[in-house]
Amino acid sequence: MNFEYQIKIRNLSKKGIQKFQDIENNYESLIEALSSDPEETFGMMREEIWEIECHVESGSGMIMGFIQSAFPDSMPELFTRLHQNLIDASGTETHAVLHIFQESYQYYASYKMESSDDGISAIKDSCILDHHEVHEQIIMEKNGIMEIQAEIYEDLDIELDKEDWDWDDVVYPDPSRIMQSGVYFDFFYDNALSVFRSLQEELEEGWGFGK
Repeated sequence: MNFEYQIKIRNLSKKGIQKFQDIENNYESLIEALSSDPEETFGMMREEIWEIECHVESGSGMIMGFIQSAFPDSMPELFTRLHQNLIDASGTETHAVLHIFQESYQYYASYKMESSDDGISAIKDSCILDHHEVHEQIIMEKNGIMEIQAEIYEDLDIELDKEDWDWDDVVYPDPSRIMQSGVYFDFFYDNALSVFRSLQEELEEGWGFGK
């Protein structure tokens, strides 16, 4: 499966900033920071790192890119290693957030990572949406679904009782069935990314990230 990821790190120590700058300047440093041999499970190539930013003044960094994996649940461990590589035992509380979503938008996950006083990185909180929950999130956030509800039902060839539509069928859809509607298919792909970005901002705010 193909995934897009974004990891943001805040409150890096001077040593952490130096390490991040090494990653920014040398792709191989990122591979080494992630794992001794990440390609056993993950596929990563230089051209699939889209953006790397290191801000010395604020002690922060960000990496965005593309990764291949058959095991999305194991990806947090990979990026925890990266976070671990960027912190030290100085007592600096370094925070990170990791956002991952499947290229087809059928899976979403965000993780909050923190370093302890002894410099160990650990996942403290998470938000994970399977394909059913992804559709629920998009439908519930985007009121525009109301405007195309009838067209979706027509696409799916469902007989409607005009006074009592089975609204739960759209609010809590079976993704394999509702995606058969061309109207809904377009609605889903037009709105998925903006909903994910909004969810990321909401989670980061709730986790106090960057403050």
